[in-house]
Amino acid sequence: MEKLPQRFLITYCITGTDLEPRAVNTEDCSRTFSNLQPDTEYSVSVVTVLNSGGESEPVSVTIWTLVPAPDPLTVDSVETTSATVIWNQPLGLDQTHHHYQISYQCPGTEPHITTTSSSSITLSDLKPATEYSVTVCTVMDNGKKSKLVSTTLITNLASWCVSLPWCVASWPLVQSPPSSLSPLISYQCPGTEPHITTTSSSSITLSDLKPDTEYYVTVCTVRDDGRKSQLVSTAFTTMVPAPDPLTVDC
Repeated sequence: MEKLPQRFLITYCITGTDLEPRAVNTEDCSRTFSNLQPDTEYSVSVVTVLNSGGESEPVSVTIWTLVPAPDPLTVDSVETTSATVIWNQPLGLDQTHHHYQISYQCPGTEPHITTTSSSSITLSDLKPATEYSVTVCTVMDNGKKSKLVSTTLITNLASWCVSLPWCVASWPLVQSPPSSLSPLISYQCPGTEPHITTTSSSSITLSDLKPDTEYYVTVCTVRDDGRKSQLVSTAFTTMVPAPDPLTVDC
């Protein structure tokens, strides 16, 4: 057969239907099928056809297309205790019954699982300054699922305060795996370059400040890979130092 002029006749159709099979001819030993329905069984047969008109017996196989994943998954917006993630509806699902299963969790906790028929969801019971992992998959009515697509997000810092006269800035402790998130603090007075520092604590003492001067302070959380949360900021004015101690010289 190797030296005889030949081609291959390929026919395929949805298994168990009366639809007319589609037929294609090729001289290659492989074929890619496109525009197939997701989560559907197809019957495929291949026949060798000689240029002289002779044909082989058909060789058949069945294939089952996969459930398409909701890819790409992106973070649309992030707040202190909520975040919205969005995804694209997979191709080929316009005429099917399906929904999406969403799982999200922060380190050391059990995952929260919910579903939606929309292509976005707002997660509204989150902790401030916390890293969350989010996964989404497509679920068909028969229970079959697509592969998972995933992303991560960091919720914003909650309200925080600056205590005078020692100028102690504090905020909620970051909830994350050890060393994966850390607060980044920047402070400056008008007309100067910002001082930038980090800490593993939920507070920091700013000790190199000028008296009777307005300072601006911003804090955000930073991941090991450099990603940052939204900035939160405040302003304060340092106090005029008192002439202490005061003594009586007799």
